[in-house]
Amino acid sequence: MFAAARQVIEAVATGTGREVASVTLACAEPSGDGVLAGYDVELASLQGPDERIRLFIDTATNPAAASVAGESQQWTTVQNPATREQVRVWRYPHDPALPALPATAFPDSARETAARFGAVGEGQLEMLAYRPGRRAVLRLAGPEGTLFFKVVRPGHAEPLHRIHEELAGAGVAVPRSRGWSEAGLVALERMPGVPADSHVPRTPDARLAFLRELQSLVASIGAARVSRGARASLTAGLDWYLLRLYDLLPARRADIDGVAACIRAEVARARPGPARTVHGDLHLGQIFVEPHAQTDGRATITGVVDIDTAGVGDLADDLGGLYAHAIVTALTHDLCGRAELRTSTFELAELVRLAWGDFAHTWNSPGQAGTLTDDPDLSIRANAVALTHLLSHAFGAAVRGGAGLDALPDRILDFAVALSKEPRR
Repeated sequence: MFAAARQVIEAVATGTGREVASVTLACAEPSGDGVLAGYDVELASLQGPDERIRLFIDTATNPAAASVAGESQQWTTVQNPATREQVRVWRYPHDPALPALPATAFPDSARETAARFGAVGEGQLEMLAYRPGRRAVLRLAGPEGTLFFKVVRPGHAEPLHRIHEELAGAGVAVPRSRGWSEAGLVALERMPGVPADSHVPRTPDARLAFLRELQSLVASIGAARVSRGARASLTAGLDWYLLRLYDLLPARRADIDGVAACIRAEVARARPGPARTVHGDLHLGQIFVEPHAQTDGRATITGVVDIDTAGVGDLADDLGGLYAHAIVTALTHDLCGRAELRTSTFELAELVRLAWGDFAHTWNSPGQAGTLTDDPDLSIRANAVALTHLLSHAFGAAVRGGAGLDALPDRILDFAVALSKEPRR
C-alpha cells in the first residue's frame, strides 16, 4: 500500500485545482485486516498558495467508523490501483472513527468544548498523541488550569470515564475525569508530576527506590476491582508485524523469524497467570513522578495516566511492555549521543526485568487486598511480550525514520535477537 499511496492521493486531489508535489509516509499501524497509514502531503497550485496537509489511507475491508460515508465531504473512498479494492481517505482532523476530534483540534472549538466541562478561560492547545482511528490526546493549558481531552471512538468514552472512577475509588492515583460525551470525548484533569521517562533515576539506590514504588503501584492496580477486561496482548498481533517487517526490513527476515519462533515457543509453554487488574499499556511515559531535591534522580511516583487499556488481564503485558519501551528509549538516547540517559534508562530496564519473579509473588487478587497469588511463569510470558513489543517498535522506527535514527530499527532487532537467545531465568 505504501508504494501505491501517491496514486491514491493523486486520485483524491483530482478536480481540486491542485497537484501533488510530494508525499511522505509519517505513520502506520494495524487496522483490521489492513494498514492505516498517514502521509504528509504537499499540494501545489497555480491559482493560490501551496498547502501542506496530512492525509490518512485505511486499507481495511472492515474499518471502524462512526460517521456515514462522505459526511460533510470530509472523507471519501478511492480505488487502490495496486489491489483494485476500495480504501478510505481522510484529512486530519476529520477521522471518521473519532467524530469528537474536530471539536478539540482547534483552539476556539477546544475552548468551547472545555467550557462544557466547567473549564473556562484562555489556553494554549497542544496535540500530545494521535493514533488515527483509535484515539487522540490534546492538552489545553492556561492560567486557570490544564484540561486534557481524550478522544476515543463513540461507545468507548463512558467505559473510559468509568475505569477512571473505579481505579480512583480503589486508591490508585489516576487523573480525575470531569465527564464524557457520547461523541467519544473524556475530559481529564492534570496528573501532578512529570513522566518518569523524563526523570530517570541515575544511581543504583535511586533505581531500587523507584522499583519498590513501581511494585507498590502495580500491586494497587492489581487489587482494584474493575468492570471490564484489559486489551488483548500484543502477542496476538504478532503475524501482522511480521508481514510488515518482512516488507520494510527484508535483509533481516531470518532474525525476525528467529525472534518470532522464540515468542511462539514461550507463549505455548508458559502457564497462564491468574486474572488481575492491569494498566494494559504500562511504560515510563505513563508513570508520573515528583522529583526530589537530590541530584541522583530520586523521585516519588505520583500516579499513572493513559488507562484507556486498563482492565482485568495478564501482568506480563505490563511488565514486558514497560521493559521493551525502556530498552527502545535507551537505544534512542544512545544514537542521539545522550550517554548518561542511555545508561540510566538501560540499567533501570534491566533492574525491572530482574525483578519479574518478585512481581509474581507480590501482587493482590482484585478486590482481595490481603491475598498474594503465585504466578510461576510470569517471567516467561513477560519475555514473550517484550520481544513482541520490540518487533513492533522496530516496525514503527522503520516507518518513521528520522535524523540520526536510521540505525534504530536494526539496533532494536539486534537487541531482540540477543534477548531471544538468552537462557530463561
